[in-house]
Amino acid sequence: MIFLTTFTWSQSDKLYHFAAGTVVSTSTILMCKKLEIKHPYLLGFASATFAGIGKEILDKKTGGDVDFHDIEATMWGGYITTFSIYIIIEDK
Repeated sequence: MIFLTTFTWSQSDKLYHFAAGTVVSTSTILMCKKLEIKHPYLLGFASATFAGIGKEILDKKTGGDVDFHDIEATMWGGYITTFSIYIIIEDK
């Protein structure tokens, strides 16, 4: 929860990154569950994390603004979604 205070949620860019983390982690988890791949929740969070890092690497290579807080926002989207899906599906 420490990271939630390190950037301003009113920045729409951060909300887009959060949403991207949500989409990436949800897609990964559902695909892993369907294909019966082990550790779908870990892979869901990891995929959101790598998506955020990859986006910032792309920004650096193309002359865009590199911002660690963008990675954080993407990771938080992945984390919150992964945790929520785990609670909904696994906590019976």
